Amino acid sequence: MQRTMYRQLCVLGLTSLFLILAGTVGASDQPARNTTGIICPNSAEPIGLVMDSRSNVYTACGMTGQIFCLPPGGDPVSYAEVEGTLTALAVDSRRILYIGTESGQIHAITLDGSVHEVHRCTSRIIGLSADRDGGLIIAMGNGTVVTVEREELEWGKK
Repeated sequence: MQRTMYRQLCVLGLTSLFLILAGTVGASDQPARNTTGIICPNSAEPIGLVMDSRSNVYTACGMTGQIFCLPPGGDPVSYAEVEGTLTALAVDSRRILYIGTESGQIHAITLDGSVHEVHRCTSRIIGLSADRDGGLIIAMGNGTVVTVEREELEWGKK
């Protein structure tokens, strides 16, 4: 079952990437932009690809900890940096970006680019999704999938 879910996530991620690069997702009356470019330089193991409600696309370089944002019609920008080996990312309806790490930490990046550790798991994060209420659904390397309500996230840590 875990392998099937992994395959489905890979297919979904690749499909999303192709749609974004083809310009069919988040189409608007903005002028067309150059759809070829490097978001995560030097093959630093990019992980995940998510889009927020305003069509900003985010990716992270797993080894360097850099988070990149590709705004619609714009050039990629370095958005934030998180310590550790990054493994998963998700964005919620409030446009807060969540990053999972190999050590089980989950960091939230707010719109101003500030980074907060909001949760810690017992195993490596391999999948991350935000529900409609701002909670997280977390898949861990030990095969466990848990949900964390938004109210349970610890925003005081940094």
